[in-house]
Amino acid sequence: MNAISPRGRRPAEGEVRRARPPRTTTATESASVLVVITSYRARELTLECLESLAAQTYNDAEVVVVDDGSTDGTSEAVAAQFPRVTLERMPENSGFCVATNTGIRLARGDLILLLNNDMVLEADFVERLVEAADRSAAAMFAPLVLWRAEPSVVYSAGDRQRTDGRPEPVGFRMPASECAFDEPPFGVTARRSGRTLPPCPTTSHPSTPTAA
Repeated sequence: MNAISPRGRRPAEGEVRRARPPRTTTATESASVLVVITSYRARELTLECLESLAAQTYNDAEVVVVDDGSTDGTSEAVAAQFPRVTLERMPENSGFCVATNTGIRLARGDLILLLNNDMVLEADFVERLVEAADRSAAAMFAPLVLWRAEPSVVYSAGDRQRTDGRPEPVGFRMPASECAFDEPPFGVTARRSGRTLPPCPTTSHPSTPTAA
């Protein structure tokens, strides 16, 4: 499974892909999740992301941080503060695709969560993701994402493919209060208190996106 296929696209923030076909689960059985975070010279963002993962209500997840040749002490900080996290150190900066695929190849569970290191998760994010995956035969899932600086504004409610082949975020710059979904989406937030904005649980993106 490639993070970016020859005709594909780069995964969205917080996007989830199945490592294998959907399975049947029971009330006492849950899917295992591999979380892959690629980091390049973003130590503080990565540590903040890992803190939110450590606070998850779902505890059957393995976290892999792929340090893509950072020189800012990312690997040392992750190893010291999160010893249970699997740390893969790239000998040099190889780019997002190569680094992410390095993490994906470690997958042994049912779901792979590709998580940008500038995301901070709601405490029930992974739990709700697994619940959604168990209810669906879909191969990929993505959360609602809001801007960190403007948590009332949507950054992305998923992606859509344009006729020219380029992806674009759904709901970009839309007020979160105007979100309308058949079911409430799950997501992440910049506030560890788990702040939500009706009718949608919130997510965050700490930086301004640039045009592709």
